[in-house]
Amino acid sequence: NSSQKKITVQTNLGSQMFALKLEALNPTQGTAVAEVTLSTTPDDLLSNIGRSLGSFTLRYTGVALASQGTGNDTHTITFTIQTQ
Repeated sequence: NSSQKKITVQTNLGSQMFALKLEALNPTQGTAVAEVTLSTTPDDLLSNIGRSLGSFTLRYTGVALASQGTGNDTHTITFTIQTQ
């Protein structure tokens, strides 16, 4: 259909030891939002996507402080395309 689409993103990990951020870089279609800190609530990543083929690069950034100690976070990240 001709409706504008958007992509949302979320993680399945509810209790994160360390923050994981995601950013869409240089989209050829749509508008990238600011860097997103992943949570279990879906956040917009890219909006105003048309019907043409497009691409973008994903940049993940992990944030860990020495005061948080050591550990591991394992994420399953879900991307969803939906009508705006």
